[in-house]
Amino acid sequence: MSLVCRPTNALFRSSLLNLLLLLQTYVSIAQCAVISPNGLLLPQSQNFSANLEATDLHCVHTPQWWDRRAYDIGDCFGTFYMMQYNEGVDPFAPVVRKEFKTGSASSNLPPGESVLTPRKYVVGTCTLAILMRVEARPGDLPGEDDRSTITNDVSSFRTLGYVASKIYDMCGKPLKSPGWATVGEGGGMAVAFWGTGSSIDKHYQDLRPIIALPSLPRADILKEST
Repeated sequence: MSLVCRPTNALFRSSLLNLLLLLQTYVSIAQCAVISPNGLLLPQSQNFSANLEATDLHCVHTPQWWDRRAYDIGDCFGTFYMMQYNEGVDPFAPVVRKEFKTGSASSNLPPGESVLTPRKYVVGTCTLAILMRVEARPGDLPGEDDRSTITNDVSSFRTLGYVASKIYDMCGKPLKSPGWATVGEGGGMAVAFWGTGSSIDKHYQDLRPIIALPSLPRADILKEST
């Protein structure tokens, strides 16, 4: 079961993500970077999109994934930065490829160097999740063409953030709905947005302590301003 660490100082925690956005914007100007249309920082010298894995993207409208009345898509934008911050993603460093794996899968890497899934990042009403598709129950990923048997796959947190931003652009902004996409060099992973506390959210537990930030109602405004 996940341990959800809820901040004792709500004002401080609610300001943390906004401060991070401000710092990212400042650094991008100072180091001559550009902010991509999806809000992620990309160095001008790096052709990042050329390194992306192909994705199969699906918007989801089932009640197991969300409560339409309680789902604030602005919170999903905040989870991009939650992931970058928690995983120490440097937007100006070379892309770091990592092995992602289920808890029961074997690995050729030293202990602690693989990324265990499921992995979740929570801001208010929205959760950004990373999981191996083999972990998903039948029907949990609507639109999935075939079941995956891959327990290990390779990607980077930079790529996962980019794919998450595509879900946000295709499902979140126009439809105000959650969604998911296939990712990973072997197509064995899924990146998803779903409602915090939804049926599917309760099923997939992150074994790490989770810091759940409160809703950030100005997240969309901040995104448009960049």
